[in-house]
Amino acid sequence: MEIKESWIAEQAVNANALKNAKALVQSGKFVRLVRSEDDTFYRGECQGSGSSNYTTSADFLDPAHPVFRCSCPSRQFPCKHSLGLLYAIAQKAAFETGAIPEDILRKRERLAKRSTQPETVAEPPQAKPKKTKKTANKKRWLKQLEGLDVCDRMLRDLVRSGVSAFVNNSLKDYEALAKQMNDYYLPGIQRQLVTLIAAARTAQTSEGTYDAVFTELLRLNQTVKQGRQYLNKKLQDQPVTPEEKGIEEGLGTIWNLSDLKEQGFEIGE
Repeated sequence: MEIKESWIAEQAVNANALKNAKALVQSGKFVRLVRSEDDTFYRGECQGSGSSNYTTSADFLDPAHPVFRCSCPSRQFPCKHSLGLLYAIAQKAAFETGAIPEDILRKRERLAKRSTQPETVAEPPQAKPKKTKKTANKKRWLKQLEGLDVCDRMLRDLVRSGVSAFVNNSLKDYEALAKQMNDYYLPGIQRQLVTLIAAARTAQTSEGTYDAVFTELLRLNQTVKQGRQYLNKKLQDQPVTPEEKGIEEGLGTIWNLSDLKEQGFEIGE
């Protein structure tokens, strides 16, 4: 398989993760490398800080959407071990050939069933799609609430440690947090975090001028608070006002045509 290092860089949370990943390969931390005969699955065992090796893998069954897995406790995704495995592939390291693990095959089978299910299901009653959509929305709202909780804990920790400590931090943990917001369906929160980080970087070189940092912190805190209230109302099937619907923009929800019509917007034909 051909992998370019420029593509690996696009997958990384930050530059530090790339640096550490390269170091793993260069220092020989990968004690075993295995690939499938069809080159769709790669696995590596990497020495870590614990007593046992970490197992990391990259599944390229769908090359456009590779799946990375690792047994390490890192909250970064993909972690440095996954990135290190990609570097090993790109650098043509010696991989032994082996079978794809049974658990990976089962996961592939489940994904295949989900992707083909709409084509095999007979025409459902009219009420069923609505129920399915409501269930999907509920899952999304719960995931968004989970992301808001993560962001709220960050804000509380930041307030306790002080804005000055935040500004003078390396900010890499906050960059990782911003990237994670996509996993919680919160691209709007992600944009606000990126703006906050940019304000902090400016403050690092402007003799302690924190006005923009305070402004972004207050704006982010308000979005988190209003977003939580709005999502809880949606989960409890409580009516929301047109003004409250505007919080969707702050959270970053992407609307489709049917969603907009359901929310009462007039859409021209």
